[in-house]
Amino acid sequence: MSPASAAGDPSSGATAASALALFLVGRMLLQMFVASRRSRNRRRAGTVSAVLLYPVKSCLPVRVTSARVTESGLVSPDGVLDRSFAVVSVTNRKLLALKACPRLSLIQPVLDRSSPTRIRLSLSESADAEKLNVSNSVTVRIGAKDSRTSGVEKFDMFGEMAYGKVCDKDTNSWLRAVCGRNDAILVYCHQELRTTLTELRECQRLGIASKTFDGCDMPSSGDSRIAYANTAPLLLATEPALTALNQRLADKGRPPVGHCNFRANLVIDGPIQDREEEVWSFVFFPSSGCALAVLTPCTRCGITTVDYASPGDERRQLRTDGEPLKTLAEYRKDGAFKKFSPVFGVNGFVELPGDVAVGDEVLVI
Repeated sequence: MSPASAAGDPSSGATAASALALFLVGRMLLQMFVASRRSRNRRRAGTVSAVLLYPVKSCLPVRVTSARVTESGLVSPDGVLDRSFAVVSVTNRKLLALKACPRLSLIQPVLDRSSPTRIRLSLSESADAEKLNVSNSVTVRIGAKDSRTSGVEKFDMFGEMAYGKVCDKDTNSWLRAVCGRNDAILVYCHQELRTTLTELRECQRLGIASKTFDGCDMPSSGDSRIAYANTAPLLLATEPALTALNQRLADKGRPPVGHCNFRANLVIDGPIQDREEEVWSFVFFPSSGCALAVLTPCTRCGITTVDYASPGDERRQLRTDGEPLKTLAEYRKDGAFKKFSPVFGVNGFVELPGDVAVGDEVLVI
């Protein structure tokens, strides 16, 4: 081996560095081109009509005037991440969702700066505290081991393993009384954030994810880290879509539903058509520079059938008429989704973080 070879060829190192520089410059120019195209193609969709945060998965939303959009989802001004708490059954080590426990819809999380977790759980306005035999609220604490758990719980969330730190005994006693289940515990996603790539790749394999835009792959926002959200950091819906659905329900003599049934984070209202959101590629909020990539519509399941008008006690139940899922299947189960559940709303992945507030202008491509 020659001395030059032993020491390494300086020219090969320079070539590699030049190639890397060319690659980075090329990628930057491509991103600038795509950004320019997106900027020219933007059109106004309307404004944000609601910002909804779900501190506890399957419980009621907290309406806020503004929130921070991060890679992991909405974050309240006090630092509470969307769907960072979940209810788990210690009997089967599975997520306890609304379909299995409709009484979760009686729980109204409240943002509370005096709480160590920044939240407390309270009964909703429709809940009957006397019949449920519980106090009106409980402060949520984390860290004290529950007598029935090891402190950190591993559980099945729709076929995917998830982890959570168990909340304290008082919180879980209150939760079990409201839910009417002795196996329910509240857990907090303290560090094991999940990747969205697995779900997104499955959607692409099934042919139900959005195509590439301007010849470029969708951005790295597809690899987001989320707590207990199902698929994406954010879920978007529109007022015209809900209005159109409720008109169809009214035509059948069925009662209307609300955004609670669909659990969207951001609701958009404006001069847009029903289902128009399903063809959006990007959503922009000019006031903060926040940008979302829309990669998949949201398929719907039985949790949409919770009857929020049913009694606020042990009789809280799913709707017996199967609505709105039955009506959605009549006109929102077509194209690539014929073999799947009907869709309502779209999943948003964060390209650029920023603040979003009620009344903010919304632009789309």
